[in-house]
Amino acid sequence: DDATADLAPLDTHFGDFRVPAALSSYVINVGNYTFSAAGGLSIAIEDNNAFGEDVLGWFTDQFSIVGALPPGVGPGAVTYSSIQLVDSSGTAHGSDRLTDLTWDRALYGPDNFAFYLAVQLAGPGIGSQQGIELVGTIASMSIVPESSVSVMLASSLVGLAVLRRRRL
Repeated sequence: DDATADLAPLDTHFGDFRVPAALSSYVINVGNYTFSAAGGLSIAIEDNNAFGEDVLGWFTDQFSIVGALPPGVGPGAVTYSSIQLVDSSGTAHGSDRLTDLTWDRALYGPDNFAFYLAVQLAGPGIGSQQGIELVGTIASMSIVPESSVSVMLASSLVGLAVLRRRRL
């Protein structure tokens, strides 16, 4: 959402943004599982930090899970994901503004990125320390249209299908 305010407006090298759950969609697909964030999204943008790097990081919690889990098993109290991309050359960002971010994975160093997802599981027969933990790298990123655009497009396609059916 372009209207999301920077919570650190006086710091010209650090952007701190909180995007409410209703305005964000963060989905991770791994194998036969889909993890969807139900909580808000925190985004941090560092432009030319103290080490001369540009850093993009985001954090979210409260995930739902779709996939083959035992009956009655689902996310527990601890669920979160943290992602960080680092450009050691300091050229990936031109500012700390969210609207200036290009979301291009190629702008960040090949070895300077990290992905972490932790989902505690709860349910019958599940111990307190059982869960799903994913650690890895990010090969690509994509930005999808805002949900209002998707709803508008879906409504238009349904309308066209109905109109076409009436003509046949």
